[in-house]
Amino acid sequence: MADAQDLATANASAETTESCSSRRTAMGFRGAVEEMFGDEGVREVRLHLPADADAAFFDARSVGEKWVAERHLLTFMDAVLNGPCGRNRIKFADWGRLQIVRGFGRVKAAMLRVVTPQILASRAAALWREEHTRGVLVASSVPGRAVVTLTDHGFVTHHLAPAVLTESLRTVIAMSYFAKDVRGSFELLKGPRLAMTFTWS
Repeated sequence: MADAQDLATANASAETTESCSSRRTAMGFRGAVEEMFGDEGVREVRLHLPADADAAFFDARSVGEKWVAERHLLTFMDAVLNGPCGRNRIKFADWGRLQIVRGFGRVKAAMLRVVTPQILASRAAALWREEHTRGVLVASSVPGRAVVTLTDHGFVTHHLAPAVLTESLRTVIAMSYFAKDVRGSFELLKGPRLAMTFTWS
């Protein structure tokens, strides 16, 4: 087992050499499992995680770190689907909605409630950079519709992440008082590029 200094060194190295996401994103992932599935669900997730990913989410020494390697988030998605969700995609989609509420949404809730989806789209790139060390996110919008694209990020090519990210952004838009009946879809384009489309009334 690595000592505290080894763990700190490894985390610092990950921040500089790997694509990372914010600690609150990771805590949203973990918190959604705890809320939906309880202690047994957490145990199932941990059984599906390699040691380094488990430490990133559950080791008290790692929880204080600002960033979590993106690869650990991707591994965690697989663990949720194959563990407590039992490969049930409906349960997994529910987890995808809850994790953004428990993470980013919890911190930004006051702001999200009072901005229009179009204002949110104009701030999307900056908000992405707060949460992720890599990736180019571009958003454009007109009343009732927004298109968001992501390139240069591991979420684009992972088999689960595009759906999780699309549902996350749909949930964020739906938190606004100015958006009703929010719908989202995605497609993978050459590049590779993830293109997500959202509509609301």
